[in-house]
Amino acid sequence: MATSVGLFVLEFYRDAEVLLPQLYGQDLLTLVVAIPALFGALYYAHQGPLRGYVVWLGVTGYLLYTYASYAFLTAFNELYLVYVALFVLTLFTLIGGLACIDPTGLKDALHDHLVRGYVAFQALVAGLVALMWLAEVGSASLAGVRPPSIAETTLPVPVIQSLISASLSRRLPSRRPFSGSIGRGDTSSPASSS
Repeated sequence: MATSVGLFVLEFYRDAEVLLPQLYGQDLLTLVVAIPALFGALYYAHQGPLRGYVVWLGVTGYLLYTYASYAFLTAFNELYLVYVALFVLTLFTLIGGLACIDPTGLKDALHDHLVRGYVAFQALVAGLVALMWLAEVGSASLAGVRPPSIAETTLPVPVIQSLISASLSRRLPSRRPFSGSIGRGDTSSPASSS
């Protein structure tokens, strides 16, 4: 619904002209590629193969990025609450989906496949995108001016760059296993509780 309205309702977006090609392109990609891929991967994952599940997670990650962009980046319109709902739903779906992956099963499924090349490629793409977005923010911050990519928009700050910066600056969790209790109200060991 959100992508169809964005694409087919004339003058629906109230954003600056410079943002409109991105919004229309994102809607078109979501409608033509992401939604069919999501349903195909969901059907395939329901049949049992891990590949379908992993593809479903990937498309969910794409939708998370898309609706985070729409919730934080677009000018307010009649679908604002839909964008926020889709952002929240895809966020929790992705977190829950990642938490349900069995690492041993995933390793077994990839038994003969070399994954380092895929990981290196993804790390390279993520690094290049981060550099692309953050390079202009860094130089604009040093110069005390607004970044050129948002100078022509109605946005007060570069929202996506802010999200990327926040995610990159997060400290990685420690690898120590959790030893406390959550939600029990006591500090007894698991062996002593029944």
